[in-house]
Formats: sequence, structure tokens, C-alpha cells
Amino acid sequence: MIEPDLSGRLVKDRYLLHRQIGSGGMATVYEATDKELHKRVAVKVLKEVWRSNTSMVARFHFEPRVTAQVRNEHLADVSDRGITDDGIPFFVMEFLEGRSLAQEFSDRPGPMPWLRVVELSLQICRALAAMHGQGLVHRDVKPGNVFLLRRGGQTGDFVKMLDLGIAKAVDASRDPQAHPRTGTAESAPFTPEYASPEQARGEKVDARSDLYSLGVVMYQLLTGRRPFVLGEGDDPWHLLEKHCKQPPPPMGFIAPDVDIPDKLEHVVLRCLEKKAAARWASAARLADALRAVEAAEREAREHDAGTKTAPYYPPEPPHALPRALHRALMLAHGFMLFSLSCMTMAMIELPGVRVLGELLRPVAEAKPRSPGPAVVLEVADEPDAPPVERPPVKTPEAGPVSPSEPLLANAPNIEAPLPTAPEPEQLPTAPKPEPEPSVDAAEEMTSNSSPKSVVRPRDESLRPKVGESTAKPRPPKKPPPDPKASAQQLVQKFLRKHKEQFAKCGERVAFEKDFSVQIWADAQGRITGTGVVTDANSIPGKCIQKALQGLVGRSIAGIKAAGPHTAIVRLPL
Repeated sequence: MIEPDLSGRLVKDRYLLHRQIGSGGMATVYEATDKELHKRVAVKVLKEVWRSNTSMVARFHFEPRVTAQVRNEHLADVSDRGITDDGIPFFVMEFLEGRSLAQEFSDRPGPMPWLRVVELSLQICRALAAMHGQGLVHRDVKPGNVFLLRRGGQTGDFVKMLDLGIAKAVDASRDPQAHPRTGTAESAPFTPEYASPEQARGEKVDARSDLYSLGVVMYQLLTGRRPFVLGEGDDPWHLLEKHCKQPPPPMGFIAPDVDIPDKLEHVVLRCLEKKAAARWASAARLADALRAVEAAEREAREHDAGTKTAPYYPPEPPHALPRALHRALMLAHGFMLFSLSCMTMAMIELPGVRVLGELLRPVAEAKPRSPGPAVVLEVADEPDAPPVERPPVKTPEAGPVSPSEPLLANAPNIEAPLPTAPEPEQLPTAPKPEPEPSVDAAEEMTSNSSPKSVVRPRDESLRPKVGESTAKPRPPKKPPPDPKASAQQLVQKFLRKHKEQFAKCGERVAFEKDFSVQIWADAQGRITGTGVVTDANSIPGKCIQKALQGLVGRSIAGIKAAGPHTAIVRLPL
């Protein structure tokens, strides 16, 4: 029976039909114009052969109800439905510009890249998951019902699922794996090439039937042909029998030269299991498996390309660094990383770290270990001792003297040895001038001197007469004491007194190292704050900071001025 063409007809005084843009087993789709909203729409009209069939008319009106119930971006939006004055059922949906997956496969026969197959399948899974979540089964998933269109700002194809007229509702629990409430697959039209074994046997179907049909679609896109085809002289019943009993051939046998990941083939073959319980539990689970395969394959291929493929060296720009200099910088960078690693290992106690530190330390800087205290405290910027000025002494001319006999000065004073340097812990002070010894004292000192010292008698003309005063040299003026240095020395003594606070910190370093610290004290000498100036973020620096915090609140005797005082904590090997 020839279906009449309704082009040019005005439906419901609102929709003007222009031309046919598609036709299926149940209905014909026309491009039309909505005269009220002034936009293009698609009008789907039930074919004349089914208009007298009550069940088919009910199924035709079921599609807009399904679309309105699900409301998903991958399902065509339906805006209106009704029956014309002469009894033609119709409904209005959005106009889609593009072509179906069947037309795409017909124009470009052969296998499709696996990445594009995964992309399209993920969108189909989203549409099916939305339907299954509302308790609906599509029951006719095939390339002809997958519409591809382009969207602004999107690089790939956007999928729209069509032909929901034979969709079926399941139990009120809306369990995707539940059985349908009424009817069987025998009373519903379906496509034998993509039918599930349950549909072929006329059994009740659930959401896993759609996953089987999607598996057939993915198999066809990856290999270029369906897993089961009709032979010469076969009827559709032979094809349905293959779906029920025959396992699908391996993809490598159908398309040996096509790049198909093994994991993706495993996912597709699980969709084609004969028993529904052996397939994926839901469309969401199938989508998760496809995303996992895509991520694993991308990572594996990027890794193989980086290790097995010869590296590509692009031409160097005119101002690029020479390759030799680049390698030298990389070598220096590696040496710096090695040094940092050694320093990090030196800060923790590990077997062999101390031996490695002894080998790396220069021999010139190597110092023998002494059984001294674990921590040595020194005052920073300690002033040096002021020079001692001695009065000039005139000596008379004398004859040659043997090297072993020292000369006696004409001055009444006897030259004494220079004062020894003060201990590091004491503040150096200027020596007091010695009183002039008398002549008898000089003679007594001469007589009591060692055998090696010989004192010659002085000239009597140079001896001062009785009552005659002699000019005595004035002692040098003492420099004014430095209160800051004195306070710092007091801080040093205080920290030395509490050196057990830093005993554990000396175990954190492998080389001798100085840490500059600051102690804040008030006018009464009470410690108000502490801090580490150098290497405060290192492990021993944090240890010193923690030990100093334990001294806050204690008093340092002798400090009269408030302010910060600097000292050095030296942690030896």
C-alpha cells in the first residue's frame, strides 16, 4: 500500500507540512513550520495502514508521554500531540538537523575508530539510563534510531535517541531489571538484526535487553559488520536463532587489521551474553566500564609512545640554548639534587650516613672529635680586647751582649712578659700599670732571677738623687664598657648554664653548624621571647626553637637594659 504524501497540508490550523524527512515502520516524519511560534518543527504522523489498529494507535501516543516523562537532553523533546479532523494521529517534536547513525555508516562503510565508538556509546548509555531510571525499556536500539547532530561549541557528535513508540513500562518499582507488567515481545515490532535473545524467544524483557542491542551496535561500528548476518536463502527466523544459540565471532577474526583494544572487546562481548544475568547490570555500569577502558588505553598508548617510539627532536629556534649547554645544566641540576639528598640524609640518623658525611667533608676542614660538651654557646660579635699601650723606654747604648744574656732596661721598671689572652668566657680588661720597684728590689729580682738571666749594673750617673722626682708614665685610659657586649656575655653564661636543653638538638646534625639565636629580655633580665635567626625551618633549628621556648619567663642576672641579645648555638658532630 502506497502511503499518501501529506506535504503542503496544514495540521490543526497551526503546523504547515513541507516535506518528508524520514519514514519508519509505524510513522512518517515531516519537516514543518509552527505558524504561531514561527519556528521549524518535526511532525510525526502515523501511517495509514496502522490507523485502524487500536493497539498501534495507543503505542503511537505513548511516545510523547515517554519523552515528557523522562526529560533528558539525549531524547527528542515533544511539544504537542493530537488527531486531525480526518482521524490522523500526530505529535510535534523538535526539529533535528543532522543524520542518523545508519546514514553515517552507509556513507562511510567499514570500521569506525574505537575512540569515536566509545564516545557515541557513552551518550547512548546516558539516554538509556534516563529511561531505565523511569521504569522504561526502549526495545529497539539500532543505528537508525541514533541521530547525530552538531551543537555550537562542541567538537564531536551529539546523540539523540529516537522512536520511543515501542518503549515499554516495567513494574511500578521502576527497577531497571524488573519484568514488564503487560504484554510480551511477540506483540511488539522490533528489528531482528539487533534483537536480544529474550525478544527472539518472545519472553519478557528488561533493561538488559537494550544493553544487548547496544552491544550489537558497538560490534558493528568496531568491525564494520554485525555479529550475526543472514546467509543466502535464510529467513529472519534463522537470524533470531543465531542470537539465541550462536556465540559471536571474535572481532580479530572479522576485522584482523583494525585497532580494537582487548579490554573494549571484552566489554562488548559481555553485552552479547545469551543470559541476561551475565551482562552488565545497568547502563550506568556499562558506561563506567567504557570510561575505564578509554582511560587505561590512553595511558598505555602514551607510555608506549614515550618508551618504544624514537624521540622527536624539533628544530632548535635561533635563540635556543645549545644542546651541550643544556646537558651541562641538566648535569648540574642532578648534582644539586644529589647534594640535597645527602644533606637530608645527614639530618637524620641512618646507618652509614655518618660515614658518608666523613668521606664528603674536606680533609682541611676535618676536626678531631673531642669529648667536650654536646653544645657550645658563643656570644655573637664579642668585642676584642683593647690593645695595651706601654710607655716607651729608653735604653743606653751598650756593648755586645751574648744572645743568652738579656739586657736590663735603664728605666726603673723591669720588662715583664705580655699578659696572656683572656679565656673566651671572660671579658678582656686592660692590665693595671705595675708600680716602680726600688733599686733594692731590682737588685733582689736580679739576684733571684734564673741562671740564664744576667743583669748588668746601671750607670750611677743615671740613678735619681734623693728628693728628686721622676716623671712616671700615665696608664692608658680604660675604654668605656660596652653594655651590649656585657649583656650578650651574660646571655651566653645563662645559656651555657642551661645547655642540657639543647642536648637532643646536637643529635640532629652530622656536621658542625652554627645557629644564630636571639633572646628578648626586659629591664629586670626576665626573658620575654626567643627566636632562631639562621636555619629556623630546619629540623635542628626547630629543635633549638622549642628548647629556647622552655626558657621563657626565667631571669638572667645582671641585665639592666631591655632589648634583644644575639648569641650563637653551635651544634658539633
